[in-house]
Amino acid sequence: MVAIINLNISVDKTYCIPDFKKGETFRKDPDICVAGGKGVNVARVLKTLGINSTIFGFCMGEMGRYIIKKLNEEKLLYKIIHQKEGQSRTCITVADKNGTTTDINEEGPLITKNSYRKFLNLIINEIPKYRYLCISGRTVRGADDNLYRELIKNAKKNGIKTYIDITGKFLEISIKEGVETVKINSKEFFELSGKKNTIRNIRTVFEKYKKYGLKRLIVTDGSKKTIAIDGKSIFIIKEVYIKDFVSSVGAGDSFMAGLIYCDIKKMNFIDTLKFATACAISDCRTLGAGMITKKDTSSLISHIKISQIG
Repeated sequence: MVAIINLNISVDKTYCIPDFKKGETFRKDPDICVAGGKGVNVARVLKTLGINSTIFGFCMGEMGRYIIKKLNEEKLLYKIIHQKEGQSRTCITVADKNGTTTDINEEGPLITKNSYRKFLNLIINEIPKYRYLCISGRTVRGADDNLYRELIKNAKKNGIKTYIDITGKFLEISIKEGVETVKINSKEFFELSGKKNTIRNIRTVFEKYKKYGLKRLIVTDGSKKTIAIDGKSIFIIKEVYIKDFVSSVGAGDSFMAGLIYCDIKKMNFIDTLKFATACAISDCRTLGAGMITKKDTSSLISHIKISQIG
């Protein structure tokens, strides 16, 4: 039902070190070691919510085989191009007792021309089988503008709903190709527009791109308010105090999964925003990325307040 493009899949290691300080030495095995990347996190949340999805991307070398092993352990579905050259990246997160996180994310290797051709053929043949397409996370070295154009063009041609959460020039390319829902954070919004994430600026950017087919623009800002536009109204999700906060890593991916889930269930936009926010908060109460509980999410919805500007 849902195809997820996560080009630069990684091994994600998370360490909980309560007294973490820079310049010190710590000896500890990771508390969590899973296959990672923004798209993988989205797939993990959708699985928790009872929605099937398939991850498309690349992995390399022995680390790539380890990623496939980890995906199998979680019973996450995938169609991945594996190449022998290079090694898939490792991303490390260290969380202290205050929920402050330090991230070290490798860039990952270059994909070969042969791997790139295989992937293009894969998505051209496979994407039309799905009803929803989510593109999340950093690109992979060796990918070009054509990859994102082919993805969006193929989806539009087949009436597939499209969602995106990426950065840099490929974000604007995808918007101009006609992606429907953009979910980014305040930093990514600034990279796209050169503007701060005010209501006025977000509305201006939405008006600039809606002629290409943009239907919804959502800009999150950590624990601060989220601003969303659906072409008819502006919605402001007020700050929510997060009890038992552990780590915000992956919260945006859980928000994206919540969006897709609600669209599948044909919920209205206000209820969708509440549910997606509840997913993000639930993620903040766990150590790993893309890890929520349905019970937690349900209990949080009533605490989320949204104001609407017509």
